[in-house]
Amino acid sequence: MTHSQNQQRIVLGEIVGPHRLDGEERVRIAGAAPGPLLCAAAVWVGTSATDPEARRYRVHGCGPGRKGEVRLRFDGIEGRDAIGRLVGLLVTAPASHLPPLPQGEFYW
Repeated sequence: MTHSQNQQRIVLGEIVGPHRLDGEERVRIAGAAPGPLLCAAAVWVGTSATDPEARRYRVHGCGPGRKGEVRLRFDGIEGRDAIGRLVGLLVTAPASHLPPLPQGEFYW
């Protein structure tokens, strides 16, 4: 287990389905803004922020989606069937991997 896996992760969103046929995921944003999801280089996907079985994925594409959603593309996930296995799982990341917040604000 790496140091990042031991850290408390922050829930950034939930995978709600495929965007296209070629492997983009629709992710419902858990926070007030999409920034943390849109700038993440890597995320963990699992059942909770503390899921020891959460899998780390490198993000190699992202963009805005429907209202309240973003589109992400993960390394190793190709096609609707692969995305279908991830639907309902949470997208998380350690706070140390997220952009700094203004003074007095915190990730939760």
